[in-house]
Amino acid sequence: MSTINLNDVIHKIEATDSDLACSKFDDVRLAGSTFSEVSLAQSSFKDVLLDGSSFTRASFIGVSISNCEYEGMTIEGIDVKLLLDTYQAAQRDSGKGDSP
Repeated sequence: MSTINLNDVIHKIEATDSDLACSKFDDVRLAGSTFSEVSLAQSSFKDVLLDGSSFTRASFIGVSISNCEYEGMTIEGIDVKLLLDTYQAAQRDSGKGDSP
């Protein structure tokens, strides 16, 4: 396996039928990118901006999401922030705390 170092450059990358497993992206802009038939399994995302993105036919099995902004986020048309706020209020009202 070889490593390609891209530092302080501007490039458009097209990768097809490629294995880029264990790649690292730090302070990278991928705005407007398209990911189709891509595996990001066992990946981690921190300080990632996904504003305005959409996911279709994606698998979120075992995914953990925490300490994130949910304004305007929907899942199957359901407002996630409202859903979480409602759930947390119900937990407080039942004396179970506010952990989702």
